[in-house]
Amino acid sequence: MMSKTEDAWAAGLFEGEGSVGLNQGRYLYIQMATTDKDVLQRFAAWGSLTVTGPYKYTNNRKPYWRVAVQGKLAYNAMERMLPYLGERRTTRYNEIRERSSTSSFYRIKSD
Repeated sequence: MMSKTEDAWAAGLFEGEGSVGLNQGRYLYIQMATTDKDVLQRFAAWGSLTVTGPYKYTNNRKPYWRVAVQGKLAYNAMERMLPYLGERRTTRYNEIRERSSTSSFYRIKSD
């Protein structure tokens, strides 16, 4: 079982590095990318998510890793982080929740 401390840590990381939105105008998604693989792996473990990468830029910048998820996993992660998020991401998430029907809000698209 995850602790409130871990939820707060995840929210702090997400606040600085993550984003929340609607995929195809219907499905809640969250994503985050960073050059700190170990930190992203900890976030992924916290939310039962998957890290992908490394991805490389075309110039000499460091490679980065990414977490991107939609549907119920995104919903569950956001609900756990919500008490600790700042105003901007909380407002964005609540706007998405209000615009989405309950059935399609966290449904995972099959195709």
